[in-house]
Parts: sequence; structure tokens; C-alpha cells
Amino acid sequence: MVKLVQFIHGFNMGGAETLVKDYCLGIDPNEVDLSVLCLEHRESGYEEILSDAGVKVTYLCDELLLPESRNVFVRLINRFYRIYRLKKYFSRVNPDVVHTHLAQNKYLYLAGLKKNVGIIYTHHYSVDIWKKEGKKDLKYAQKLFAKHKMKIIALNQNMKKELAELFPIKDIEVINNGVFREKFSMCIDKEKERKEIGIPTDSFLLGHVGRFCKAKNHDFLLEIFREIKKVNVKAKLLLIGTGETLPLIQKKIHKLKIDKDVLILENRKDIPMLMSAMDLLIFPSIYEGMPVTLIEAQFAKLPCIVSDRVDTRIKISNLVKFISLNCSAEEWAKQAMNFNVTNVEYYNAEEWDMNKIIKKLQLLYEEVSV
Repeated sequence: MVKLVQFIHGFNMGGAETLVKDYCLGIDPNEVDLSVLCLEHRESGYEEILSDAGVKVTYLCDELLLPESRNVFVRLINRFYRIYRLKKYFSRVNPDVVHTHLAQNKYLYLAGLKKNVGIIYTHHYSVDIWKKEGKKDLKYAQKLFAKHKMKIIALNQNMKKELAELFPIKDIEVINNGVFREKFSMCIDKEKERKEIGIPTDSFLLGHVGRFCKAKNHDFLLEIFREIKKVNVKAKLLLIGTGETLPLIQKKIHKLKIDKDVLILENRKDIPMLMSAMDLLIFPSIYEGMPVTLIEAQFAKLPCIVSDRVDTRIKISNLVKFISLNCSAEEWAKQAMNFNVTNVEYYNAEEWDMNKIIKKLQLLYEEVSV
């Protein structure tokens, strides 16, 4: 049996975190001895889901001295203690494979893993952004590659080509951000779901699911919503997620005087039901990898207006319409109001089946553990 650790910063319910959660739920416990390691402890619905499934999750920050302190001396102590805890953790768990996500490569390198430990690294976002804003993480990823048997997972063919320029490796794997389709294709009572979250049943409900961060472009999303509101007084906006830009977005909502029309829900584990309550998903991201949220939305038969900065391969149905970020908020609003899909058509949707993807992953785990 392969001993595997899924290593991620924390479960803040973004796309990468959702993917890790689904991996954990789908991996066969009879073939893989699975545990999860997080640097930070962020309260989320995923914690309860994994606990109910019997998945062991360890949070390194739980034993840190004042983990939220901004004091320079305390932060320095915590930095060294975090590395110490990492080394103790890996020494105790003694994994065959570590599957790491997002910018954790520095910590993984400093943890002093044994040379025979296999590493799988999934890259979740723009390679250009990684080279510009994540130079240290990239450097440590290259050091890990030189030291360990390491596999790299890209989310699409373009990303594979870009990553191949940074690593002397030919067999970079391309694995889609899969979805348990059955969870999002259930027949759900839209009116009931709206009543439960306090949204009028006759509203034109726009939605967004994702972390509150610069890349997701919530600021522009509010501008689009304000334009839609001018045309449709029954328009409401549902934002699901949490993150560092949330306070700024809350201030802008108040500034635009749309407090009564915008509902923010954090740390939800009922995303399929909430998507069923929406009429349209708006996704004006500045940059993205392959957002699993858009795959989920399409399986939920939810029309999506999407930024042209998102990889077009995310379009697995006629439910997605791409719009340039160079267009004004008024143009986005016009396109949103006129986008209507009566008969849904899917293209190669089986490639996004999480059950098939997990089988492929388990073969990778076995390969790097030998």
C-alpha cells in the first residue's frame, strides 16, 4: 500500500483546495494510506467533510506561538518552528509519496525528505505569473526535482509546454481538474434553495464561486452587477468564498450602495445546491489555470459568462461564453442579459470524470513510490 500525503497551504475552499478535497474522497483507502498536511488552519466546510470521511488532516500552525501575530520576532520564531514541525511530521508519517499543491515547494524542500520519497507537484495557475511573482517557489521546485523522483502535473497542454521549458523532463502529465458529475447533475428545487438563503424566488440571481483574491477580479464583477441592476431591478448577486480581498470588496459593496442586493456566503459545503439556485455565473478572472468551478457549473447546467483570460479548453458545453476583459462592464452586462441556453450540449465531458482521473492518479502514486 502506498503511503501518501496531500500537502496544501490550507482549506480555504478555492479551486485547488476543492480538487484536493475531492481527491481525498475518491482515493481508494484499500490501495492508498492517505493523510493531509496543511500549513494553516482555516475554518471551512471541507474540514468536516474530510473528518466524516475518516481522512486524517494535520495543521502545522496549531502548535505555533501566536500564529496570527504580526510581530517580527514572533514570526521569525514561528518560521523556524514550522520547519521543525514539518521535519517531525514527515519523520513520523514516513510517506512514500507527497503530492503538493500551490506554493509549498520551499517548505517541502526544507523539510528534509528522504531521497527515496516520490514527489508529485500539481501546478494550478499561470506559468508566467509563477515566473514573475513566484520566483522563490519555482527555484525550490527545481531543487526538489534535482533531488527526488518527481512528477509534474499540468492542467492543460499549453501549461505542459511552458513547464517543460523550466524542468528537464519530457513526461509532464496532463490531468484535468475533475468533478464528481453526479453531485452537480441532480434535480434540485431552485425555489427551495433560494428561500433557504433568503433570496426572493423571482430574482435574476447572478453568482460567483471562488476565493476573494486579485486574480478573481471581484472588483470588476461588482461593476458588471451594477450595470445589470440598472436594467433588471430584480437582479441579485451571490458571492461564495473567502480570502484576503474580502474586506475590500465589502467596502466597495457599501460604497456602491448595493448592500441589500449582494449576499456573501463563506465556507459552504453545499456548492451544488447553491449553484442550482443561480441563473448565471459570472467569472471575470484576470488569470486562471483550469478552474474546476466552471466544470461544476456546466454539469449543473448553469450558463457562464467567462473572461477570455481563462483557458478556452474549459468550455465543455454550449453553456460558456467568453468575453474580453478589454470590454466595459456595460458590455459584460449586456452580454450576460442576452445569454440564454435552451438545449444543453456537452463536448467530451467524460474527460472530466473525477472517478477516471483518480484511477490515473493512483497509477502515478505507484510509479513514483517504486
